[in-house]
Amino acid sequence: MTKIHHAIEKTIGFSALNSLIFENMRRWVIERYERRYTRLLSIHSANHPIVLDSMFRLGSLYDHQGRSQEAESLLVRCLKGRKELLGLEDSDTIHTMNMLALNYDGKGGHVSEEETANDALKMFRSH
Repeated sequence: MTKIHHAIEKTIGFSALNSLIFENMRRWVIERYERRYTRLLSIHSANHPIVLDSMFRLGSLYDHQGRSQEAESLLVRCLKGRKELLGLEDSDTIHTMNMLALNYDGKGGHVSEEETANDALKMFRSH
């Protein structure tokens, strides 16, 4: 065993080191997507397809990180933009509805959110 391995084992341990590395990687990815989203918004309108895509990706990342309120805010805006730009039957719109429904479901959901989930399910089944 090398001195580095021995030092890690004697101090924080490999499990803690792995957790630290992955947490920093998650933070880096989120920060990168936040910067990209902000930059795209400064160049394009909020309903531009590339901005909507970035909004969806950042909302999805937030949701996976447990930041459900921030995720919901972005996903609701993304869904509104995609409905206006692409229509209700577009696969990106349906995918956004599904992600928003999953976000709501993770928080316990309510009636209007269940309707959103049902709309997404109906659109999915019709394709």
